[in-house]
Amino acid sequence: MAAGDPEAVGAARPSEARFGRRPRLHYNRGFPFGAPPRPRRSAMTPEELKQHERRLLEKQAEIEKLVHTREFSRAPSQGDDGDRSMVASDDEIVIQLQQNDAKLLRAIENALTRIRDGVFGICSECEEPIPQVRLKAVPWTRVCVACKERQYGN
Repeated sequence: MAAGDPEAVGAARPSEARFGRRPRLHYNRGFPFGAPPRPRRSAMTPEELKQHERRLLEKQAEIEKLVHTREFSRAPSQGDDGDRSMVASDDEIVIQLQQNDAKLLRAIENALTRIRDGVFGICSECEEPIPQVRLKAVPWTRVCVACKERQYGN
């Protein structure tokens, strides 16, 4: 083998061999590039998964009902600047609540997808099981407490 041969250096790509780089790692977990780790399967029983799915669907219906009942303030045709300012402030609050609801609905949809895929209750960061206490408090979570703390730098 020649000195510049990729196989001689053990690189995944020819450019990595030429520049003396180490092969890229997938998810920084020691897997060679192109070989993603297999996600762990949920260790929950089908009854537990059905219970979580039911809670998620109930929460989803509750939020969708709230979204349809929220209304923007009607801008007063008469009134002073203070009235118009208060209406604008109320409308901003409604917009913010709608954005929060949309994020929560997406998180719930993702959790329902994870249930269907069989990976619900597995942390997406460390791939360890998420404790039942956390899933009962925040059933749409995708990370365990330790990984969430790491995300916030605590």
